[in-house]
Amino acid sequence: TASGSGAGFSVQQSIERVDPKWRLRVEALQHGCALTKVTLSDGAKQHKWLRVSSDSATLKYSNKPNDINPTTVRVKELVNVLHGSQSNVPSALPGAQPWLCFSVFDDKKSYDFIAPSDDLLINTVLAIQALIAQHHPIALLSEHDLLARKP
Repeated sequence: TASGSGAGFSVQQSIERVDPKWRLRVEALQHGCALTKVTLSDGAKQHKWLRVSSDSATLKYSNKPNDINPTTVRVKELVNVLHGSQSNVPSALPGAQPWLCFSVFDDKKSYDFIAPSDDLLINTVLAIQALIAQHHPIALLSEHDLLARKP
């Protein structure tokens, strides 16, 4: 069930109620993960390293883990993360498995990815969701909610 922050709960307590593992997921994302980045205009796919900064303020992606010039976006500028058929990827890349796709949005554009595995998808989407929720009210999905979408 999607949830927002409930009355009497801080944002972090609300995130904790929906996803007790959120801090571990964010910590894992600080170490980074290998994903496929999709360019919507032409359906091009590139292998990228996605991570969040150690202070969780910046989402970064680059060609390799220690790239000194990654593409960055401030987490507080992100407004949503959509998964599966709700993401932009399946329409731009018809052969992609929707379950493994997700799109991260700011006010101007989307950042579109394909995860290589179920575990990486779940941990990355839920970590990004938790980070966004600390700055903007969004519906929170639990791991159970996400798994219920799997075909």
